[in-house]
Amino acid sequence: IAVVMLGLASSAVRVFVHSNRENPLDVTAATSSALRAAAITALVTLVYVHLLARDWGSWNHNGIRMAVAAALFYVSFDQCGYSIAFLLRHYAGQISKLYWFDLAGAAAGCLIVIPLLNLMSALNVMLICALGMSLSGTLLARAFGLSRPFGQGLGLAAALAALVAGATFYPQLTRIPFAKGQDQQNIVWQRWNSLARVTVMPNIPGLEEGLAAYRSTLDQPSYDLDQPSYDEEKASRILQAGWGMSRAFEGFPPKMMWMQLDSDAGTQIIERSSTDQLEFLAWDVTAVGYWLKPNSNRVFVAGGGGGRDVLAARYFGSQQIDVAELNPDVVRAVQSAFADFTGQPYSSKHVHLNIGDARRHLLSQPKPYDLIQMSMIDTWAASMSGALVLSENALYTIEAFDLYLKQLTEKGILSVSRWYDQKQYGETARVISLMGQALRNDGIQRPQDHVAVILNKGYFGGTVATCLLSRSPFSADQIEQLSNLCTRMKFMMVWPPVEAAAAILPFDVAGVAQGQVDRQTNAYFDLSPPTDDRPFFFNLKRPFRSWLAALQTGDIRRGSESTLIMFAMLIALLLASRILIFKPLQQHRRKQIAEHQNESQLSVQSLRHATCYFAGIGIGFILVEIALIQRYIIFLGHPTYSITVVLFSLLLFSGVGSALTSKINDKQIVYLARLAAGGVILGIATTAFQVPWFLASVGHWPDWLRLLASIALVCPLAVCMGMLLPCGMRVLHKRGMDSIVPWMWGLNGVFGVIGTVAGTAIALYGGYTAVFAVAGIAYLVAGLSIQQPELAVRQSPDAASVGDSKPGTPE
Repeated sequence: IAVVMLGLASSAVRVFVHSNRENPLDVTAATSSALRAAAITALVTLVYVHLLARDWGSWNHNGIRMAVAAALFYVSFDQCGYSIAFLLRHYAGQISKLYWFDLAGAAAGCLIVIPLLNLMSALNVMLICALGMSLSGTLLARAFGLSRPFGQGLGLAAALAALVAGATFYPQLTRIPFAKGQDQQNIVWQRWNSLARVTVMPNIPGLEEGLAAYRSTLDQPSYDLDQPSYDEEKASRILQAGWGMSRAFEGFPPKMMWMQLDSDAGTQIIERSSTDQLEFLAWDVTAVGYWLKPNSNRVFVAGGGGGRDVLAARYFGSQQIDVAELNPDVVRAVQSAFADFTGQPYSSKHVHLNIGDARRHLLSQPKPYDLIQMSMIDTWAASMSGALVLSENALYTIEAFDLYLKQLTEKGILSVSRWYDQKQYGETARVISLMGQALRNDGIQRPQDHVAVILNKGYFGGTVATCLLSRSPFSADQIEQLSNLCTRMKFMMVWPPVEAAAAILPFDVAGVAQGQVDRQTNAYFDLSPPTDDRPFFFNLKRPFRSWLAALQTGDIRRGSESTLIMFAMLIALLLASRILIFKPLQQHRRKQIAEHQNESQLSVQSLRHATCYFAGIGIGFILVEIALIQRYIIFLGHPTYSITVVLFSLLLFSGVGSALTSKINDKQIVYLARLAAGGVILGIATTAFQVPWFLASVGHWPDWLRLLASIALVCPLAVCMGMLLPCGMRVLHKRGMDSIVPWMWGLNGVFGVIGTVAGTAIALYGGYTAVFAVAGIAYLVAGLSIQQPELAVRQSPDAASVGDSKPGTPE
């Protein structure tokens, strides 16, 4: 989003600079830029697939890939923005209508993109976007009577239509060959949808490396691999059986395939097997909760995936297994594409499948569960691109754990499994922190008596920790049962403490559960329980102390990645803004002052007020957008749905607000802007403090009703926000300052660029309510600044009044 805003802003500045030269541009420039945007977008898509999606070797680094992606995005949106800014400059007097069509079109795009992504790959959708751009440029050329660009547009549109058809009927044209360090050539099935790219392959990526590591860690150092007792197939199956498999297991697991979401988050697809053949599932540390609650009446599995946890519940004799899986294509792979292989585990009479968010399912359940299981539920797909708002973050907040506890029977158990490392213990500690807070919220004075922690080092080197929360205190019999289980399976029970096992943990479980973390433990990791307002469960490392520790130890891995990403992005975007936006503007300003020495101080003052106004609404809009998207993720069930609904509502009703300003006469436009700014501030306060309570109370509503409720809640705020930019533009036009319209448009975009990074940083360390607060301040500054242009803005000597120019004529 930041790069998109940068492209739109820098292109607007170029329009401003170019349109004030001795040889002004004509409308051909807008048509040409639209056609170039179409060609570049298609070219970028094909270049990515056939040249960039490869193994870069030592250059295969996330930061390098992000920089390349940013450059590719920038070029396309720079050309699109040039066309838009030119038309706004050319028809400054009709800004309200133009802005309405611009926003209405963007809102329509928000609706269209979801079904498109569910029908075809994201890369094919990119090609369709290119086709749409070419058609826009062609229609623009026709409107201005430009015969040559019109012919070029028709030819480009025909070529892109053929390319879209070719990609549809020949998928290899846009099939990704390499992604996230993995060869994608061995994929046997893949489906794209609006949530993720789901792929299935015969084996887990890195299996050969895993087998080598497995052989090196066998109990017998002098083990002869040529002996008949070594079974390569058996070792391969054990390695793929689960991250927390017991090293004491001697059985032979069934065959498995591997399913991934966005080439990263993986889950097993297990071959149809008898109950006896599923015994291996009981030897995984993620299943310890079932040993305490066998033959449970009701079990809930969050994140069904390939069906592994569902099969584990079946093995332990659970009578009713409710499972929530967010991605329908995950279920489609298990139930349809590989039905003969899997035996359709979700079709068992004991299993009740729900396609959707786990929290929403639990909200609608009238009866509690004996066991709720969350085993390694996460997706690093978003974090791979620097984003920290993950769909599963909503499952790791205080509000979520309060819900889990409420939905447990009197002796029910919540089982949460996460990664653990002696140095990187933050995930496990934070789960305990969440459990302790939920128990304390329920009035329990000694939450540590309700918590158990079991560790097991898996075959791939990573250690898995299963944290158990019991609504009733763990009894002596249960503790003894867990201890005996750990002895038999070579697990490690670290809480409740058995002998010296608790000393293994570098933190005090009781203290973390009580919310009383010692200063040394709290110095490196932020173990405070996440909330729905600040839901960054995986952002564990403190922003500055972690980097201090990294410098002191020489281990750069100890530093906070999110802080590094935010800082690097901010520096890069500020530098890019300096080069692409501020420097051209400063050069033009110096030239303008040199040519017009008699320019009064009054016009400079009015320019400053206009700058404050457009900067305020620029950063305010993007901050409200970011906070609104997060506010509705939990309510709507997934970031994709939230982004779609929020952006659709913001864009459409901002367009309505823009259209309404055309009905207001020039004398009242400043008062309308002040009123709209006040309405935005009131809407922000309501959304920040009152809407969360309402959303929590109606979370059980059906999908269509929650969708309508979301749109209705965003609508009034969006209408007021949409009024502010055209009001400001009309003030400039009224005072004869049409020439700086692209300048202000660009400035609006620059602060939108800064706002994307600043908003994420504020949310990471202060929560989304703080983001709303900063947005309110920005709109307050804008509302106060709009007082001045009416008093001081005057005709600039070089301002060209182009609002009345005829189509097709040079400015």
